[in-house]
Amino acid sequence: MLNPADGERNARIGFEPQDKCAAILIYDLLIQGRLEWFHIADPNAGRVDDILVATTDGQLLAYQVKWSDKVEFISFADFIRSSGKNKANPSLILQLADGWSALKKQYPERRVLVHLIHRHLPSPKKPPEIKLPLDDSPPRQQNFQAFIRDCWQAKREWLHKGLSGIPQGWSSAIEAVRQETGLDDADFLAFIDASFLYFNYQFSQQDGVMSRSEAQREQDIEAIARLIARLGGGERRVAEVTRTELLKELSWESRFEFRFKHEFPVEQSIYQPITGTVQELEKAAGN
Repeated sequence: MLNPADGERNARIGFEPQDKCAAILIYDLLIQGRLEWFHIADPNAGRVDDILVATTDGQLLAYQVKWSDKVEFISFADFIRSSGKNKANPSLILQLADGWSALKKQYPERRVLVHLIHRHLPSPKKPPEIKLPLDDSPPRQQNFQAFIRDCWQAKREWLHKGLSGIPQGWSSAIEAVRQETGLDDADFLAFIDASFLYFNYQFSQQDGVMSRSEAQREQDIEAIARLIARLGGGERRVAEVTRTELLKELSWESRFEFRFKHEFPVEQSIYQPITGTVQELEKAAGN
């Protein structure tokens, strides 16, 4: 049986959007000084295997990237419906939940955060095939777009209250999501807290002439994306790339060697001690 990550590696060169998404994340973490290591098409990450990045502050960021040439609408049914025998084709939310559960077991010392990056738009239409929601006090807009905006993305406003804090009208929709994930209430709340949905995802476009720093950023991201495509699709089948290995592969050691250290190189040929100044400061401090 083909592991999802095996097929991902075999077709890696053709997945440019995934590579660019990964490169942007990796580069930003590198600049922040938080990058520890990343995996390419990790066979142990389930369906959230497009990007797997460990940070120096104990997080594990896992991403599933869904891309297409054409932007279309995606419904609530598409989001929660699996197909095939024994859910051989898992729904989007089940892919996230299964990946989150698997990674939590593999990396118990890390806080696992799963992300869905999708190019499609949440549908603004009320789905005819599913009554969304089913409870007695429906929200003004009964569609997937409203669910994402008013319920899922607003989780910081209600999640601390538990399932009783679900915004008015969305209880049955949340329950449908919970049933699809197969998680109990406690794990489901933890999963919601650790999952993020990005629909209608677009790469930022630079209009006009870019500044020097903007141009450097674009060049660096492209370099990382090319490296990901090469390592993920080549015979090496790289499982893990550390920050040090990334800098070495791209010949960036000198650029980042002192970036996040309170240390600075000293050119011995031009260095002159300031003994006199130090003595004057010590004398003044003594007075």
